[in-house]
Amino acid sequence: MVPDEAECQTYMDSTTKNQIDYILVDKRYRNGIKNSKARPGADCGSDHKPVVAEMCIKLQREVNKKKDMQATSRWNTDILKQEDTRLQFELLTEEKFENAVNSHEDTDTDSLWAEIKSCIQIAAEQVCGKHKREKKTTVDDRGDLTKNGRKKAVPKR
Repeated sequence: MVPDEAECQTYMDSTTKNQIDYILVDKRYRNGIKNSKARPGADCGSDHKPVVAEMCIKLQREVNKKKDMQATSRWNTDILKQEDTRLQFELLTEEKFENAVNSHEDTDTDSLWAEIKSCIQIAAEQVCGKHKREKKTTVDDRGDLTKNGRKKAVPKR
């Protein structure tokens, strides 16, 4: 499809018609440009015509390794099903809450929330501990046990 002449011209005066306004796109996103054209008749307060481009790109979530590592390590809350461990956790958190609330009576809610959160985390670390990640063992086609789905290296003869 050949674009209309008016869609290609970006600057016009009484004698000349030029295509002098461009949209610069990084090499990475060049294949994301679907269409571009000048908009004649737009009231933009200039003798140039605005250039508009249609883009279609897919954005990916940026991976933060520190955050992912925190998400994988979880507290071992199965221990809290035992009565004595649960009571120990409750007593420890109540004691830390009282200390935190008494020392921060006139502060704002954000700092109080941060103090309460740290109290719960310290108590959970002392009483519960964290889950230990276990490596998964799988069986491949030949019946060999492998760790994490990787096959054992077989020496060539």
